[in-house]
Amino acid sequence: LVSLNTLPVWQDMDKSVRLAASRIDFARLCAAGLWLEGLLIHRVTHQGFVAQAAAETRVVLQEVREEAGHGLMFLEMIDRAGMSGVRLLGPTWLLHAVAKRLDPEGAAFWAMVFIGESVTDSFALKALRAAETDGQDICPTAAAVMRLHHRDEARHMAAAKAMIDLKLARTGPLRRLGFRIVVRMLIKRFLHATLYPTE
Repeated sequence: LVSLNTLPVWQDMDKSVRLAASRIDFARLCAAGLWLEGLLIHRVTHQGFVAQAAAETRVVLQEVREEAGHGLMFLEMIDRAGMSGVRLLGPTWLLHAVAKRLDPEGAAFWAMVFIGESVTDSFALKALRAAETDGQDICPTAAAVMRLHHRDEARHMAAAKAMIDLKLARTGPLRRLGFRIVVRMLIKRFLHATLYPTE
């Protein structure tokens, strides 16, 4: 998410222009979150759930419940920003293709989840910190959404990290090497999709 508020030209802009740009920034953050939530829900639910793996299944079901709630919250925020129907993300086709090939039984899938959750959460935290330390104005509703999401994301990232550790413990050195290669590619593609300028 490339934001104009980090550039010197921001201070010279009319307040109405700054508000419009801020709505776009926030809608893009919500769009990235919505896209990731949908991708996660689709991938972890397409094969159903295994009762024998109760601990892992419980983590997945909790993720699905909370991510669906986040998705609805993001949609509401996009609507309120007046950005419904606007293309807010860059190309995601490659990440979609990769995600379809990543099995939730493997560490690479949970690395994708961790990366996506971390990147979107870091954008929100940066905005909240700027509001607190630099005195930048922020919409109270947007701040409440970001705080709620951040609280839940801390739990989701911990769950994803636990799943990565669990899956990697079952793999050999060659698969671990493959895992590192996939993770580097996922980071690059996710940043490309979310940093792409809004059309």
